[in-house]
Amino acid sequence: MAPVAHAQGDEASQEAEVAEEAVVESDPCTNAGFGLPTGPTRAGLIPGDLGAGHRACGRKEVGLSFGGALTVDLDNFYGRLGAQFALDGSWMVTDRFEVFAELELLRIELLITPLGSTSVSIGHASVGVSYGFLRSKHLALAGHSRLVLPTAVGLYQNAFPFSLDAGLAGQLEINRHLSLHGDTNFLFQAMAGKGAAAPRVGASVVVGAEIVPVPEVAVVLDLKSRLGWGGEPLDMLGAAVGLRFSDCKRFGFSVVGTIPLVGRERAAAGVELRASVRFGKVARPLWEDREHGGEKKDM
Repeated sequence: MAPVAHAQGDEASQEAEVAEEAVVESDPCTNAGFGLPTGPTRAGLIPGDLGAGHRACGRKEVGLSFGGALTVDLDNFYGRLGAQFALDGSWMVTDRFEVFAELELLRIELLITPLGSTSVSIGHASVGVSYGFLRSKHLALAGHSRLVLPTAVGLYQNAFPFSLDAGLAGQLEINRHLSLHGDTNFLFQAMAGKGAAAPRVGASVVVGAEIVPVPEVAVVLDLKSRLGWGGEPLDMLGAAVGLRFSDCKRFGFSVVGTIPLVGRERAAAGVELRASVRFGKVARPLWEDREHGGEKKDM
């Protein structure tokens, strides 16, 4: 009986190795199944990152970020410098339904005017959902929405803005080195408290490309636009450049800069540094396997 038992043990071991190295069907979300950030750049110019862009592929992740924004209007002797330290996280309720949230743990606002002021307080908070309704070999599409809450108590008095965006995000994988992404959003804001609600609406559009020369590094180039939010047809058309890094496992890091080129806010700029950790199963980027339509899963 001993030889039979030994043979059965070897067979079970071989089956376990085959299961561990099983190749799964390839799609943009599976191929981005490790710590490297993906999708549009995050650095936005509206409080709470309203309409800044969301990825088409959800993930279980926690991140810490430091960002800042600068606005200068020399003609009207006006300037504003803001900086924030934020905690964000996302969780996959199902393999396609994502919930996400962000809280600015600290926000500093410096107003440069003849009567300048400085505010230090907790910043904006936001909650949102995303659902990936299409995943094919090269294309992923997701609908998403975000609610920004007026928790930055040091910035508002008597009137508190509630903001909402709702949009469609997409990611198209051309090959292992190049993918295209885009996100379009409807924007809405209304005031609560004393005075009129003063509702306003607008839209934002982000299109860009992600170049991945090696699995550990990616370069992102985005064009960002905002329409109607400030009362003009084109409020802002800007460019964003980002560098992303990963250990090809769970950790990711990114640095992004956004500079408006034309429009009402062409004197503003934004920057963000973010570190993240991904949870759950991780699909390591074994590119030689992807050429045959799949990846190995790292449990």
